[in-house]
Amino acid sequence: MAISSESDTRQNAESRARIVARLRETKKAKGKAHTLSVLSQPVLPKFVEREQGKTEAFVARAEALSCRFLTEGKTEKKTVAKVIAKSSVSKVLRDFLATRRGKKALPLLLFDVLEKSYWQRLGILKNVEGCCRPTEVSEEVEGGDFEATPFPAFSLQRAVCAIAETGTLVFANRTRAQALLTFLPTVHIVLLAERDIVGSLEQAFVRVPSSAAGLWACHLVSGPSRTADIEQKLHMGAHGPKELVVLLHR
Repeated sequence: MAISSESDTRQNAESRARIVARLRETKKAKGKAHTLSVLSQPVLPKFVEREQGKTEAFVARAEALSCRFLTEGKTEKKTVAKVIAKSSVSKVLRDFLATRRGKKALPLLLFDVLEKSYWQRLGILKNVEGCCRPTEVSEEVEGGDFEATPFPAFSLQRAVCAIAETGTLVFANRTRAQALLTFLPTVHIVLLAERDIVGSLEQAFVRVPSSAAGLWACHLVSGPSRTADIEQKLHMGAHGPKELVVLLHR
């Protein structure tokens, strides 16, 4: 039975009230005066509402979920917002792929054929020569077509947005080929613009196009695939990519 609009509104209001109460209790426990108002938008901690706060929150939560961020130069030991210039994306990606180059055969770098012009404008496809073999994935390609591929294979994909509250990447896939890039390879490389980091799940769904606009499937990814079903031991890459790598750019 469908939930009525009135019931839905009431449940949302109740959930929002519980969040506000919990935030007030947290502030009171820390001995800090704090006033909160119930907003029309989903209630978030103040550090997530600010633009820089959203970036820092997303990076911290994504790293806690074993997501890796690529940056120029030496990686900091502490968690910092690793944002690079868009003009540096090609070089940073090449440096990363160069460290993964195999001795017997160059791995594949899979990308959606519909995104080819975008990657060419960034100079990525030309710059990765000698590190990987850029390979177009079209709508006709099936997952079984890559069974004989010398793995690990990498995929390159753009995220429509990311959620600071949960460290989640959001993909609005228009075709089955784009979905293969999300789940098929060993290493999933994601390009994310800092301006596309939002605070909450509700705000992320506003960015996702409708099926009428060509959406095939919306996928939410919070870190690489993992399972602990067998003997309670954590295994990475059980049902999808073993590594999730993000290039966060301005």
